[in-house]
Amino acid sequence: MMVLSKQLLSAVLFLGFMCFKAVFAMTSPSLDEFPMFFNKQSLEKINRASLPKPYDSLLTQPLMTTTLEKYYQRQAKIKVIYSQKNNKMNTYSRAILMLMDKDKTRNDVQNAQTRKEDVVVELGLITMNFNELPQGVIHGVLHSDVPFGKLLLNHQVSVYSTGQSYFRINCTAKLRQLLACKAKDKLYGRTNILMNKVSHRWLARVIEILPLRRCVDRSCVVLN
Repeated sequence: MMVLSKQLLSAVLFLGFMCFKAVFAMTSPSLDEFPMFFNKQSLEKINRASLPKPYDSLLTQPLMTTTLEKYYQRQAKIKVIYSQKNNKMNTYSRAILMLMDKDKTRNDVQNAQTRKEDVVVELGLITMNFNELPQGVIHGVLHSDVPFGKLLLNHQVSVYSTGQSYFRINCTAKLRQLLACKAKDKLYGRTNILMNKVSHRWLARVIEILPLRRCVDRSCVVLN
């Protein structure tokens, strides 16, 4: 997996999260307002009907973690590349890469990382509302590499999603550094707000970008 220099990573994420924070200060995030990994000219807002396969299925599910694990038939873990706690608002923001093992038979992300045989299947930017999350979920967020969606399921937090909007973006130089996509690739993503099904209060505000991985063989034993 391609590794960013510390200087470039710091610059990208610092500028990106300044915009990211501004986006999530609003009820409905505007994609035009956060050039953290791409410029305004590189993205296009689209409606749900314009999503091609398999994005029309992947990006329309409430929880991306379980959706991607089912689609790729692999377990996922996350790598946090930026995080920031807002003590006044009791919120926690982070940027993550969701990783999987290239080899479905092995299905061991930790081992794959050691061998540099892991693949990124999602870039996620998320702000979590610690006021509304159980302590077990918060502990997992702060001290584990378990994806947020799986933590919600493990702690039986029922959610629904709202405020979804969809976009198509070019694979910019910054995205190539993070996602190993090709310059000609078109990537798809969404904004999404996760709500507690019981209290109807917001739990997380999420921006997700999917670099679609292709199977080398019919049974998808190996991802490229």
